[in-house]
Amino acid sequence: MDSKGESLGLIGELKYHVGFVYFIIFGIFYFLISWASEVGYYKGFNMDSFQEIYIGIMLLMPGITFSAITHYVNSVHKSVSQFKILVHLICSVIIYFCAVVLFLRYNQYFIASSLGSLLFLLLSKLLLAVKYPIGQLFVVAIGSGIVFVLPVHLLVGKSYSLGTSILLWTIVNGQFVHRFSRKHLKKESMNSV
Repeated sequence: MDSKGESLGLIGELKYHVGFVYFIIFGIFYFLISWASEVGYYKGFNMDSFQEIYIGIMLLMPGITFSAITHYVNSVHKSVSQFKILVHLICSVIIYFCAVVLFLRYNQYFIASSLGSLLFLLLSKLLLAVKYPIGQLFVVAIGSGIVFVLPVHLLVGKSYSLGTSILLWTIVNGQFVHRFSRKHLKKESMNSV
């Protein structure tokens, strides 16, 4: 409903949720890629070419897509220079890559997922000038670590454990970005009436 108490209609309401839908779509996409990679490995298929594609996608794409969707969600109510957007994208990929190294090389699941979340949200706060409350960033980072670690440890040996972790991490972080942006978008639309 708008400030006059009138319904915004389906299209009006959807504009508040499109960013989160993008987060869910990419979370499911990464889940399916991870699951397919693990299933092929466990079933003994020759997955060499798929593994190369999987590694290439998973080393870069989540950093790119999360940055792009975060910018999209926040661009609805804020204008940011193209240079800052590019720097945000590059730093996002670097943060994600470092988190993957912590995860794969040092088996630091919780630290990798929590630190990756915290650094990304801090980067967004600084470069995109999003007013995320600092305390909430730490809560989201800890929540990200928990939802990433649980499937990996509870579903040991299951072909969908890593994919589930990635999906849940994306939902937690995407929901925070979406909820915060939506709150400000609604506040601005009420002020403009």
